[in-house]
Amino acid sequence: MGKSIRKYRQNREYDYLDPDKASAYAHHDGRGNQHFDNDLLTSPREFVPLEELAPGHSSPFGVMMNLTVTCVGTSVVVMPYVFLQAGFVMTIFMMMLFAIIVHYSTYCLVHLGVSQGIYSLHGLAKLAFGQRGAYAVGFLQFVTSLGLVIAYLSIIYEDLPVLLGQSLGLDTDESGFPIPSVNKYPFLSKLLASRFWFAEVFTVLFILPIALMLASYRRLQYTSGITTVLLLLTALCVMSKASYFHDKNVREASSGFSRDYLAVPATIFQAFGTMASSFASQHHIFHAFHSLRERTVTVFMRVSLLALFLSVFLAYSVGIGGYVSYLSQTKADIFQNLDFRAADQKYLRPFWFFLPLCAVFCIPLEVLVTRHSMQFLVRSSCQQDEAPEVLFRAQPGAKPQDTEPTATTALFDETKPKPCAGGGERCSWMPQLLTAVAMLAVGQMFAFFALSIGVVLSVTGGIGALLLMFVLPAACHLKLSAEADDSTTAGNQGGWFFSTFLPCFSLLIGIIGSVACVLANIVQLAS
Repeated sequence: MGKSIRKYRQNREYDYLDPDKASAYAHHDGRGNQHFDNDLLTSPREFVPLEELAPGHSSPFGVMMNLTVTCVGTSVVVMPYVFLQAGFVMTIFMMMLFAIIVHYSTYCLVHLGVSQGIYSLHGLAKLAFGQRGAYAVGFLQFVTSLGLVIAYLSIIYEDLPVLLGQSLGLDTDESGFPIPSVNKYPFLSKLLASRFWFAEVFTVLFILPIALMLASYRRLQYTSGITTVLLLLTALCVMSKASYFHDKNVREASSGFSRDYLAVPATIFQAFGTMASSFASQHHIFHAFHSLRERTVTVFMRVSLLALFLSVFLAYSVGIGGYVSYLSQTKADIFQNLDFRAADQKYLRPFWFFLPLCAVFCIPLEVLVTRHSMQFLVRSSCQQDEAPEVLFRAQPGAKPQDTEPTATTALFDETKPKPCAGGGERCSWMPQLLTAVAMLAVGQMFAFFALSIGVVLSVTGGIGALLLMFVLPAACHLKLSAEADDSTTAGNQGGWFFSTFLPCFSLLIGIIGSVACVLANIVQLAS
């Protein structure tokens, strides 16, 4: 943090223009610079000291809740299936690897962001690899977020009608899905029986309004706290009933101790992609860091480590408990292994209502980061042929030049943001609305035709999440640390292991895993 602006000018060129020609990203009001969420959209040519960022609106506990939900979160429902696909013992070690990579990438990105004065993944990638780096981040982030939204919508559209139908005592088919009835709740039974109309009505009445209301991390911290508590209750329920369901199903579901627990199936590469999609949280790191009220690297790393421990606990508890309960009969959505019509499983119904509710609360997180990604790329592409951006912190009273915005920048640019209701944050409802509608429309289209949540997350991991988690942070680390000339940068901390071995290892695993996952899914879908 101790680098001066003069020191940074050795690494990057800054052009100084007259105040009337300067492009203002800071707010000069006589009280010093105050930077807001707009810092997530700034150019790599502008160095923003950490101490000049405006305070966030979330406590460390609120940030921890947000990070817990972004890492694993509702996708924990697929963890038992990962144990089936990768093998019991192998999955335990794979989860440790993913936890290490998540912690490394968080540490790496935050330190790079502070040392370079850039607080976005897009900005770091653009600084390291140019405009193509920013586009690569935008693609990987969009694919990962869209895949997670499709998975969340699949959970809602598949599980919620079953739960509502069985809770109301409606007639059901063999799989437990409601069927139209003329005797009991005729309109509701017809709505629940039609997956398309239920999806449209529920999305318009509930998912879209919630995604618009939860347009900031300050608001999301409360729903993330509720989601974390509900997931913990679900995990405790799964663990407490694992022994009972294991004894009940072991004769039919077991393939022998060796195959159940020691063998490594050929589907391990699909499982690798599925786990990557569940653990992928790198596109949320800077948003969480920016929302922290008392923002220091030390505090944030402690908070992120606690969130990681909580996420790993959820993954292990639900994964092990669910897999041990059903062994070879484990389904991609562990919920679908349950039969709530059975007398010994009816009382579990309230716990499984938690999962669709958690999925609804997770969708706004992905909409939020996608909105910032679109805004960064729109602003970045519009500025490529304009005058160079400037650092004009020594020019008090600088005002942005009045220009006529294009149709695109008018919709997505937040250079002049409006204050949000209920806090000092800055946001615009139009980008949030457009992003939410676009993601939900595309997500619905894929969710209707998705084979299973396991396939969705595995494909997402192969083409997006693995590269976002393993490759991108390590590549930025190696590129920027090689160009740095100061021993305080993240690239030179931690010795040879941290500065060279770990990023190279992460790059290798990410590239090999991504290619293998994509090929394995192509073979599986083609067969």
